[in-house]
Amino acid sequence: MRRYATLAITAAALTVTLAACQQAPTSNTTAQPTVTETPGWIPETPTSSEAASLMPHTPANTPTGDVTAPKPDDASTKDMKERAIGAVEAFLNTEGGQSAWKTRITPYLTPEALDDYGSIDISKIPPVKLKPETAKLDSDVTDHYGTVLIDSTDGQWGATLKRNNLDSPWQVTEFVIPDKWG
Repeated sequence: MRRYATLAITAAALTVTLAACQQAPTSNTTAQPTVTETPGWIPETPTSSEAASLMPHTPANTPTGDVTAPKPDDASTKDMKERAIGAVEAFLNTEGGQSAWKTRITPYLTPEALDDYGSIDISKIPPVKLKPETAKLDSDVTDHYGTVLIDSTDGQWGATLKRNNLDSPWQVTEFVIPDKWG
């Protein structure tokens, strides 16, 4: 008999609990959404049109279709070539020793490039004469980044340059050194 009484009390308590859960939330409580995960389920990546619809707005100047980086204008191209020639000439000029060499290359380099190149052994830099009139842009040039290649008496040298905005100077991030010297 005792077992039936315990069972009846448990059933009654369960009924009251379930009834309380089905009541609408009071003004002091906020309903929380329930998140469930299905093991092994991976959400689909939205298409570009679906992703665009998720954006609150699309700015008027947002490019669409095939987007290519802007190419530098003639003045920027000329400036890029001149900076690359100056930087490579400074790099190849070892006269005056390590300190004089580092002073010459510093204005042309980004801080990171100066860290990379500033302590190299300049005695290993070959005696090379550049042919500045042969300077040409590599194919992947934008108005903020590019590589200039320059023929020399001993292989093709060059520099990869960048600038943070159109008004800032081109700075070398890396020198292009012929394989036999690199």
